[in-house]
Amino acid sequence: MTFLTAYFDPKLKIDPKDTPARIEAAERKRLSRDLAVIRAASEFPRRLGQDATFQDLAADKRRCRRIIHAMNQPLRAWGGETNSYSGDIKSEAAQLDWQTWSKARKRYLEKRMRYIATLGHLQPQHFSWAKRAVLRLHNELQWTEYALR
Repeated sequence: MTFLTAYFDPKLKIDPKDTPARIEAAERKRLSRDLAVIRAASEFPRRLGQDATFQDLAADKRRCRRIIHAMNQPLRAWGGETNSYSGDIKSEAAQLDWQTWSKARKRYLEKRMRYIATLGHLQPQHFSWAKRAVLRLHNELQWTEYALR
């Protein structure tokens, strides 16, 4: 049993237009945007509100720094620039809730791992690329979960 077999879903429909280059570009864009949101969140002085204690604010800043570090690793692995997003994300950054963010991120990464593993099985010419891609997503999930502790 290979690493990809654990994520293979035979019922999943694969877009025939999807190529490794297209998927990598989408992952770079997603990671760049998420990093920009978290960097912006770390710059808000009292993002958690006026009722937050000093310990709450310090824990939030520490969590931001850890997540930024953990997400820079997969962005570099996908070949992205660490400061390449320029959209407006301040309102999203101000409302960032770590628990909601982590659940949504986990769902997305697990879904993406299934998709790429299935692509690798159905298109054998992309099998070795799919193994590397699924491993990158798996590592990203592990690193961000650890950073949120």
